[in-house]
Amino acid sequence: MDAQREHVEGPRTAPSRLALVVPCHNEQEVLRETAATLLARLDVLRAEGLVADGSFLCFVDDGSTDGTWALIRELHAREPRISGMKLTRNFGHQGAVLAGMLECDADAVVTIDADLQDDDACITAMVREYHAGHDIVLGVRGDRSADTSRNGATENDVTPSHASDSILRGRYFDTPAVRARRR
Repeated sequence: MDAQREHVEGPRTAPSRLALVVPCHNEQEVLRETAATLLARLDVLRAEGLVADGSFLCFVDDGSTDGTWALIRELHAREPRISGMKLTRNFGHQGAVLAGMLECDADAVVTIDADLQDDDACITAMVREYHAGHDIVLGVRGDRSADTSRNGATENDVTPSHASDSILRGRYFDTPAVRARRR
């Protein structure tokens, strides 16, 4: 783990604008709870001075055939910190994650699945690692044998080296092509 921490820029002191990207495919049944949980997490992060006021959730509808998109629109109408993207068809989980990462205008991006099988407390640990100077922080669950809704990774399972949920510094998505699409 020490070798994985060699390329650290230095601590970040200012709160960052954080985007929580949530890929969704037929998630109508869990989306209200997910939105409430993640908005509460943003509130905690803001209260701790870890994220800026402009931080937000971005739900990416990956070709859902249920009422997911209508619910995302409803949530957005009631809460300005919620935004949504509707993909033209199902591009798959990673396609939805990438679309959200490329379209969100934020200093850092965290991805988390809509079913919240991974503990949202990991987001706080990831943001702390980001503020410590790490550009990429990934969370890994050591044991997935008991996968059910709302269990799995804990705040202690955050490492800057493996993949599951992740936080990435926004500059990785600040290319000329991405800037042109945002105009």
